[in-house]
Amino acid sequence: FLGHGSPYRNVICLGHIVDAKGQKMSKSKGNIVDPWEMMERYGSDAIRWHFYTVNPPGESKKFDEREFLKASRQVFMILYNSWAFWDLYADKSKVSAGGGSAFGGEKPKKPAHVLDRWILARLNETVHKTTVLLDEYEIGKAAKVVQVLIDDLSRWYIRRSRRRFQKPENDVDFKEASQTLGFVLSETAKLMAPFSPFFAEALYKSVNPGAESVHLTEWSEVKAPKEMELLEQMDEVRSIASAVLAKRAELGIKVRQPLASLKIPNSKFQIPNSDELLDILKEEVNVKEIVLSNELKTGFELDTNITPELKEEGMLREILRAMQELRQKAGLTPKDKVTIYISGNDEIVSLVKKREKKFLDGVNISEFRYEKSENPKTEISSEIDQKKITVSI
Repeated sequence: FLGHGSPYRNVICLGHIVDAKGQKMSKSKGNIVDPWEMMERYGSDAIRWHFYTVNPPGESKKFDEREFLKASRQVFMILYNSWAFWDLYADKSKVSAGGGSAFGGEKPKKPAHVLDRWILARLNETVHKTTVLLDEYEIGKAAKVVQVLIDDLSRWYIRRSRRRFQKPENDVDFKEASQTLGFVLSETAKLMAPFSPFFAEALYKSVNPGAESVHLTEWSEVKAPKEMELLEQMDEVRSIASAVLAKRAELGIKVRQPLASLKIPNSKFQIPNSDELLDILKEEVNVKEIVLSNELKTGFELDTNITPELKEEGMLREILRAMQELRQKAGLTPKDKVTIYISGNDEIVSLVKKREKKFLDGVNISEFRYEKSENPKTEISSEIDQKKITVSI
């Protein structure tokens, strides 16, 4: 096999594929499915992923087309969007056409930011677990471990790192974030290669231009999980955030509306007085201050008193969201400067005028015009605090 010997030593055979009712497929019953049609519709890798993860290999597998769509959305689209984010925003100045990418293939050395350290620890943990499970022929469990990493990468690391990419405060942090994300994507491609060979190949070469096939690379180095304390602490942060966000939803307070403070019991959650972790929690639940309390024994206390200043800031965030959505609808890149037309409620218009510089910096706007556009490229009309506003490009 390409001069590298036999590609396998053992073979695991899948159980029968049966119809949705558990009956064997046959032409006489009229319940057969054209595999080529399914692969054309969902991709062969999504179908593979479903059959790996739906149940143990030897058991019969009920055919359900909806599960292929779920695998496509929950694994491949999430990972594709993570790559697209890196490709759009990351610093790729070290990418060379012939020698691969330093950011894609080279592990960052001791990054300063806690999110970079955390996702690298999650990657190392995943490599270790996946390797152990594959050595034990636990194929489905191994794939599910990789799937959790993909979800964590998108829904926590990238979401909490957006500002570091889109509006970096310093060049060193921007480069470290770019390198970290590129490295994790590259290593994730290696982890996925046994399960989804085509997608893994495309992902690996997209992050590593000019590199040889992912299937000719060495399996990621297996190390005992490190930074377990950081992994546990981040789990606590996410658990607290989930509970607080659920409370906000219950009270009908939008996440974009800043609140004054959140008080959490130091004794229960065991979160160290770390500015890095507390800042992440503060941004996630959108509060101005987090108080670690030795008096509070259970639960948490969320200050829900919305002052006029907090209300104004919440309205500003809603307007910013509308402008960002408008840019996406217009198919603009982050570098494209635009003229924004804004009209509607006098209070909203006055608020934009007062904070015009913040908007110009935050959404890459060249000019505001406080009037309705006669021929908009695209526009959004919405209500902010029951006040109508129209924003257009």
